[in-house]
Amino acid sequence: MLKRSLVNVALSLALTVSWPLMAAAADHTGMAGTVERTKVPHKKTSSLDAQTVDGIKASAQLNDVREAMAKAGKEETHHLLVFFTNQAGAAIKSDVVAVKVTSPDGIEGQALPLHGMGLHYGVDLKLAQPGTYQFAVGTQFSDGKKRQFVFSTAVK
Repeated sequence: MLKRSLVNVALSLALTVSWPLMAAAADHTGMAGTVERTKVPHKKTSSLDAQTVDGIKASAQLNDVREAMAKAGKEETHHLLVFFTNQAGAAIKSDVVAVKVTSPDGIEGQALPLHGMGLHYGVDLKLAQPGTYQFAVGTQFSDGKKRQFVFSTAVK
């Protein structure tokens, strides 16, 4: 019984300590190149065409963050942001958001989860090869419907 209590205390302590660390790791607020919807777009931001599928509108931006990431010792070069709105224009949340990136040479990568970051979902990507990339964003909202939005842009 004492052993079980000690294990429970240790587990509780580990979770208490790890939650703030995980939240801090997911925090991108200090990164240069991050663009919020209410700010003037950064000169290294590309807006991708918005699309509407089954009443849900997806708008996407691609930020060039290679300088900030290099300073942090990371190899990712871009941050993909995707915003979702309903027919009334209100921001909505998705249960699942993932992206498959197809490189300029036609190679499709594995699905990568996009993480909720305030009003948008985002993921850091390594887009090192110049050319046109395609981003297939798959979602599942609370209505249970799976939707796919496809964006593309040229990277220099």
